[in-house]
Amino acid sequence: MRSITADELKSIQLEILEAFGAYCDSRGFRYSISNGTLIGSVIYGGYIPWDDDIDITMPRDDYERLINEFPEVLDGRYRLGAMERNPRWDRFFAKIYDERTVMIENRRDAVETGVNIDIFPADAVPDDSRQLAEWRKRRLRLHRIYELKERRLSSPRAWWKTAHLVPAKLILLPV
Repeated sequence: MRSITADELKSIQLEILEAFGAYCDSRGFRYSISNGTLIGSVIYGGYIPWDDDIDITMPRDDYERLINEFPEVLDGRYRLGAMERNPRWDRFFAKIYDERTVMIENRRDAVETGVNIDIFPADAVPDDSRQLAEWRKRRLRLHRIYELKERRLSSPRAWWKTAHLVPAKLILLPV
């Protein structure tokens, strides 16, 4: 196995994006570049110099359709990884990856993928202020759960930095 250069990585990612775009356009899926990819496109005319991935966002209903309808293998080389398709998937978003490659990410318990692009679902925010408050609380709860799952508690400092994620009610229970 050989390592690839940063330019080769970007070239493969752009090929994935092109195949993904053609697939989505042919089926009426809505999608857009987002996050660092959008910033890089607008400001730098390409990638942000310190960024090495492509981020796509889709409305939740299109995202779920994509998860359900994406073929096992697209164009003989692209696969979709998502928790809805793989019980070992450890991310809250999907990736489309080139199965001819292997990408080693700095994550524990990561599912092996190839060079990829990230696909994020976008949820609508309620207009009603009461519903919005509930939505924010739920989002914060889910974010805390995810943060707790991802933390490595290998030092006293790591434990201290994680303490704010645990609800005070649990910490202050009588012994």
